[in-house]
Amino acid sequence: MRYRDLGTTGLSVSVLGFGASTLGNVFGKVGASSGERAVRHSVDRGINLFDVSPYYGITQAEQRA
Repeated sequence: MRYRDLGTTGLSVSVLGFGASTLGNVFGKVGASSGERAVRHSVDRGINLFDVSPYYGITQAEQRA
């Protein structure tokens, strides 16, 4: 995985991010265990940038990611 600096924060983020709207059931029901497996799979492959919003399932995506 490639990473880039996040401005001047001293943090490096993966160039590939995980769009977590599906974890908030935006496009249909996703079970908690399926969401957890998807997040773990992503982290295991080096993804550390997760796009979450309180609007994705009324904070459900944030809780799962």
